[in-house]
Amino acid sequence: MELVPNYVLYNIVPYKTDIKGYYINDNGKIFSDNIIQKKYTIINKNLLDYNIRELFVNGEECIFYKDIHDNGIIQYPNGTRDILPNKRIFKRHNITRSILKGLLRLYGGCTIYKHEGYFTIEVYEV
Repeated sequence: MELVPNYVLYNIVPYKTDIKGYYINDNGKIFSDNIIQKKYTIINKNLLDYNIRELFVNGEECIFYKDIHDNGIIQYPNGTRDILPNKRIFKRHNITRSILKGLLRLYGGCTIYKHEGYFTIEVYEV
């Protein structure tokens, strides 16, 4: 019996991937990261917690992951969390810089998955 992943941790990596994370800071500067997803089941939640602690030890300022209810969670080194319960998905054949800027102004961040022939854009609303 295969266990369904309940948590998905988004890790920033230095190499090119088919998943990009974008966010905009308070000054309007846009940042992008190459992302890989690490999936965890409820059974190995302790491993997820350990990996989150390790990321903070290595200098991460915040961590993004999805919980068992598909909420987006932003966790900070002090243990506080922002819970983003409202996920929206958009599918596009192309993404222009103006579309990306508009999404970032509205949502502050997004994840874009590259597929053959189209893109999936995932955003969370507060």
